[in-house]
Amino acid sequence: MSKSTEIGLRLKAARKAAAYRTACAFANAHDIPVSTYSQHENGKRVLNADMLLQYSELLSISPGWLLSGVGEPYMDGVGVVEKKDIIERELYSLDAKMLPSTTMAPIENDIAWVDMKLFNEVLLRFVPLLQDTTLCFDTSELMSFATEVYNGVIMTSAKQSDKLAMIDLSITSLKRGALKQSNIVPVERKSA
Repeated sequence: MSKSTEIGLRLKAARKAAAYRTACAFANAHDIPVSTYSQHENGKRVLNADMLLQYSELLSISPGWLLSGVGEPYMDGVGVVEKKDIIERELYSLDAKMLPSTTMAPIENDIAWVDMKLFNEVLLRFVPLLQDTTLCFDTSELMSFATEVYNGVIMTSAKQSDKLAMIDLSITSLKRGALKQSNIVPVERKSA
């Protein structure tokens, strides 16, 4: 199953959990061309970073989860259990392999296909999370997540800049989730 197809299955499940019965209903409600949205949901068209963010916002889901299938689909506390149940049932009915989350084959199994420059970028962007004293991440879990993000991004046909934006989006999503779990309110820094 292609990465675009996996993302499309999660997109469809999230749409149904948001009470949109059809792709057409969702697209029309948000002024998105029906054919564009349908192709994203069917995995026939690759999502760029902007559309990934837009769908995540419209469906109130984590962009990191939409991209990789790793972690929790929802970061807010409102109706999460019911929505997660709908998503899990939908993913199970679409493809039993998708439950509870999708993971790519471990990176070491496809070593010939590793884009070392991109993988290095992923690691460089994740390492500061280990040094952030306001967050508490297990090193091995964080590096496993970094590998999952790499696997998710490398399978897209997006431009390099969009791939980097997707990586940053996953990190932002992870940080927000960690801050919410620890009840820490991020402090907005004022630029000089």
